[in-house]
Amino acid sequence: MRNPEASGMTPSGHAGEGEVRAFLESLTGPSRGTVNWLVDQGLTVSVDDGRVLSLRPKDDLPPHDNDIATLQWADDGYTITASAGRNVWVNGQNASSASLRHGDMIEFGEKGPMSRYRLCDHSFPAHHTVEDILSDAYAYTRTSRRPFAKKMSGALRDSGRRLASQTTILFRITVLATLLVIAGFGYLLYQNDRRLADSIEQESRKIEAVAVMLAQTREDALTPDDLASLRDAFENQVLSTEQRLGTLEQRAGAPTRVIAASIRSVAFLQGAYGLRHVESGKILRHVLGPNGENLKTPFGQPWIEPDGTGEPAEFQFTGTGFLIKGGSLMVTNRHVALPWTSCCVSGVCEVCRNSPPSIPPFTTTSTRKDR
Repeated sequence: MRNPEASGMTPSGHAGEGEVRAFLESLTGPSRGTVNWLVDQGLTVSVDDGRVLSLRPKDDLPPHDNDIATLQWADDGYTITASAGRNVWVNGQNASSASLRHGDMIEFGEKGPMSRYRLCDHSFPAHHTVEDILSDAYAYTRTSRRPFAKKMSGALRDSGRRLASQTTILFRITVLATLLVIAGFGYLLYQNDRRLADSIEQESRKIEAVAVMLAQTREDALTPDDLASLRDAFENQVLSTEQRLGTLEQRAGAPTRVIAASIRSVAFLQGAYGLRHVESGKILRHVLGPNGENLKTPFGQPWIEPDGTGEPAEFQFTGTGFLIKGGSLMVTNRHVALPWTSCCVSGVCEVCRNSPPSIPPFTTTSTRKDR
């Protein structure tokens, strides 16, 4: 057993002036693991801005701004009373005043530390039992107001820390040895499982390879029906090839025959046309210069106007056509039959935009039949 003067334990007042009745063990906050001995009849509990719990005698005046509750000994236990405007939770319940029992969980303020109240017989145990540590963890998870995930992680972390630091050395050595043995058995099981899995995988690959070979051999084997089908397919292929060769031979002379049959119908067309102004009906003529030469636009095109004094503008065109047998008609392209509709070819787009032609004022055409 340890005395109040031992390291890590803080008495509430002067240890020699009173009888040690109980203690508060901080489970959370910066003072986690610290023990505050309760010696005096009346005590004032304070929590500073760093969430550190401290105790002083109740008659220690004036009051502090960080005072949060008072503890008063009565009969066989302390009674806790919350200060005005302060909140204290006992076992998860907000209480303005409550009689404390051995093992109660006390949370001081909204963000204050959580402590466990224990009665004692003038001393503090040198080591905690596993039962006490697990009991503290259970009480913390049952009474804490933190979210479930944070509450569980905090309980597990604190329980592990206390099991590693507050139990007997023999217990720690036993737990460590047990964990090492379990880890060793787990490693051996892992190695055996791995070797077994590798062996099973190798055997399965061998079986799969044999099955693939058998299936391939069965597929590659030729039956009498397969031979008959191959023979029929070969004969059909030979007949099809003969038909294609005959068709190709017939088509080989088609171009020559077509040219020979149509060459006497090919005609060469050559002609000229002029343009007439749509609004005035005048023939477009060249604009002459001072010396009587034909003027051109800045773009190099002939300058023609309805009021020009030069010769009528004339545009040449050529083309080919086909004479229709048994009649007086000829088939040709649009740009040959109506050359003024494709003025972009003759380079008079600017003229047509300003003076679009309707019907040519005159058209001369010569036709020569090629033989």
